[in-house]
This record gives sequence, structure tokens and C-alpha cells, in this order.
Amino acid sequence: MSQETRRRVLQVTQRLDHMVPDPDISIAANAHASLKLEQLSKRLAELLPDPSLSPDERLERIARVVQDRTPQSENLIPAVQKVHRLELRLAELVPDVKGDAVARLEALVRKTPGLSSAATVPTGKKFVQLLEKIGDARAGLAPMDVEPRDVARAE
Repeated sequence: MSQETRRRVLQVTQRLDHMVPDPDISIAANAHASLKLEQLSKRLAELLPDPSLSPDERLERIARVVQDRTPQSENLIPAVQKVHRLELRLAELVPDVKGDAVARLEALVRKTPGLSSAATVPTGKKFVQLLEKIGDARAGLAPMDVEPRDVARAE
């Protein structure tokens, strides 16, 4: 993979991982926001490592130290509501799959282009690169040209 392609892959990976770019602001402003979000998210996850919490939920839990705060209840979502939302979305995305939410999630992941049915599902950067190959229309990101051998080197 050329240095330029690698740079583009890493740039898009960062954007997909940390934010959908705002088309109304500059690339530099989007990159700055992405960096800040990455820094805040990382620190919040270090403090409260529960993987079921979003950065907003982590911050709201830490906000308990301020006695006269106004709680933001939209950031304190009970587990039953989170599970319900995830189950509804998975049922919408893979309606033909029977079973629980985990089975539906695995079926959804298996639909990833470039992933053979017998292959072990990659995680982290490797999986993000597979997703980048299909792009993200909502973010205005065209598909990336990432070769399978490049995915293996990305980790």
C-alpha cells in the first residue's frame, strides 16, 4: 500500500471511529473535533471502563460529584432500554435471521463485503477497514480501495 493510501485509510478510519464529519465546517475543524472527541472518549473510558456506556453516559456518572447539577436523564439510559433499542435495530437490519440479538449481530457482521463465510471475523482496525471499503454515504465518504493484504498489515 502506498504511503498516500495508508494516510487516507488512517484518516477515514479516524473519522469513522470518532465522528461523522460535518460538511458545513472545514476539514481542519472536523479533524480538530475528532481529536478532541478521541481524547475525551479515551479518558472517560479509562475512568469508567464499562463497555456498555457511551461517553455521554460516562460523563453523566462522573457529574454526580457536582451536587447542584441538573441531571441530563437522556444520558442515563437504563440497560433494558439500550437492549431494546439494539434488538429493534438488529431486527430491522436482519429480519430474516431467527434467534437472539447476538445471533442477529453475528449475521449482520457476516454480511460485510470482503469477509468470507468461513473466515474469522477481524476486530479493531481490520474490521473498520472492511467497512471503509464500502464507504459511508451518510458521511459523504466514498468507498476506499483497501486490499485484503493491506487490512492484515493495518494492525
